[in-house]
This record gives sequence, structure tokens and C-alpha cells, in this order.
Amino acid sequence: YNFPKGHKIRLALATSAWPMFWTMPEDATLDLDLKNAKLNLPFFSGKDSQGPNMDPESAPETPITILKEGRVDRTIEYDIVNDIWTCRTDGVGGVFGEGVYRFDDIDVTVEHNLSNKLVLSNKDPLSAEYTIIQEMIIGREDWLIDADIFTKQTSDLNYFYLETKIDVKENGEHVFTKKWNERVKRNGL
Repeated sequence: YNFPKGHKIRLALATSAWPMFWTMPEDATLDLDLKNAKLNLPFFSGKDSQGPNMDPESAPETPITILKEGRVDRTIEYDIVNDIWTCRTDGVGGVFGEGVYRFDDIDVTVEHNLSNKLVLSNKDPLSAEYTIIQEMIIGREDWLIDADIFTKQTSDLNYFYLETKIDVKENGEHVFTKKWNERVKRNGL
């Protein structure tokens, strides 16, 4: 960022940036001595850069046909009795709501449905929970793959816990299942 002379900026300090970053294992308190605190920013005295090319070249877009419009629903719930926040994102046709579409040149249809659920109690940083449920369907009339994927992350004071399951069907018949339950040392996180 380039702040013109005389402008003010705001500095925000926090012990967490959930859900961008996983919560720390314990609550922390920040103390700031405003009488002695300093924020030093570098002073730019060089030439301005030209910046990025605003007219980049790229290959032509792949021809697609939208078969079903997508959507993204987002909700935030607060349980006042238990002091728990739940944030949900449900993407019909993907996290960006791109819908169900067909790559016209190769006659392949793609549908990607995605649900994210983040849960956290203000009282307990170890209550953080992130669940992702995906359904990926790809194929054409005589060949269709349907993959259901479940992933959940939790933690305790010392470890992250990852639970994952994938189920795959080909043309309606079950062909593959795999489950993972992993424990990863927090190492200062």
C-alpha cells in the first residue's frame, strides 16, 4: 500500500484471525503500552513502478454451455445460550456458484456442489471445527463419475485432527472408498 503524506492508517491487533487461520490453542491477552508504542513504516522515495499489464493476452475461453444455474448461500448463526458461532456456505455448482456446465468440444458435463461449515465458541478456542462436504460429478452419457468427499478438521492443545472419507461411483456402481484419520502435531500453532 502507498499512503499519501498526511493520511492516517488504523492498526488492528488480534490474537486470532478465524477462519482465515486456525485458532491458537489457548486464549491470550494482548497489552499495548500506547505511551511507548511505535509503528514504523518505510518511506518510499524511488520511482513509481509501472504496475501489472492491464491488457494481458490469454488463450480463447473454452466453449461451455451452462446446463443449470448455480448459486451460493451463506449463513451465519449465533447460539446465544452456548456462545457458539456457525458459518455455512453452500455452493450449488461450486463454491463460486458456477452451476452445472458442459465442455462442448469434448461433451463432458461438470457439477461441483460444496458445503463448508465452520464452528467456534467464543469461550473455547479448542472448539474450532471446519467441515467440508463436496460432491463432484463429471462425465458424459456413457461414462459418469460421482465422487462424494467429506473432510473435517478439529484440534486439541497438542494436535490437529483430520478426518476424511471419499466414496466414488462409476455409472452408478460403487468403485472406491478410502478413509483417513490423521493426527498432526501442532508445533507452536
